[in-house]
Amino acid sequence: MGSEGRREQTTSTDQDNGLVFENIPGDRLAEVQSWFLEFAEKVVSGLVKCGLPRCKGNIMANNPELCLSLDGWHQHFARIVTDPDHEALLKASICFDFRALYGKASLVDDLWAKLLRRIEHNKNFLRFLTANMLLVGRPPIPSWASKVRSLLGLSLPWVDIKRNALAPLVSSIRVLTLACGSSATHSLDRLAVIEEKGEISPELADAIKQAYDFFMLLRIRHDFAREGNEPNDRIRFKDMNRLQRRFLNGALQTVFELQDFVNNKFSGDLF
Repeated sequence: MGSEGRREQTTSTDQDNGLVFENIPGDRLAEVQSWFLEFAEKVVSGLVKCGLPRCKGNIMANNPELCLSLDGWHQHFARIVTDPDHEALLKASICFDFRALYGKASLVDDLWAKLLRRIEHNKNFLRFLTANMLLVGRPPIPSWASKVRSLLGLSLPWVDIKRNALAPLVSSIRVLTLACGSSATHSLDRLAVIEEKGEISPELADAIKQAYDFFMLLRIRHDFAREGNEPNDRIRFKDMNRLQRRFLNGALQTVFELQDFVNNKFSGDLF
């Protein structure tokens, strides 16, 4: 799930995973889940040894809430879609990027099919997901601090390339893709679906692709250049040349405009 589900992980990515198993009789559910939880812990521990740290939010298959039967996952997703409080929407931002990694892929196909049908019949969910997207992160371009510094001929001191750039971009694309009824996960694959469905113009799609590519390149370079083991996605403007700063400002503006587009599209879906 998460960036790994989207195939967009970098060297600083932690684990985001879950496990789905076939439906079984109720009297054996606890026994079978216990076996899979023990198995999942071995896999999670092995991934840690390979350099993939545990998720601080406990989004891993050794969490009993994310190691479920097929029906268990259907119920989990149903709660997120039908009762979208803030915590549920945060989970959606990670869980709804899932893809099959190993095992019986038809189980994951079944999850996607029913999830998309639920969203299709509950348009309010997209409205709440959009509102949460705006709360979680907005590019700093139109902020007062940004405008004042611009008038003085100064750049922002730094930008969090994940929180202020990639996360809002990926979230906006996710909302539009779910509205299109697609199970695509990679952001560029999702963008292709959105454009094909006529949800955005080719010009906007091209600007989004360029912004995405630029952000990913910046983040990968930053990952290799950063000091220490703790992930730090803050990139200082003074460390970039004039052309890079120009591209970054333009890309952030594209994200801001895309968020506004998504918000305007779904803000009236409450009733």
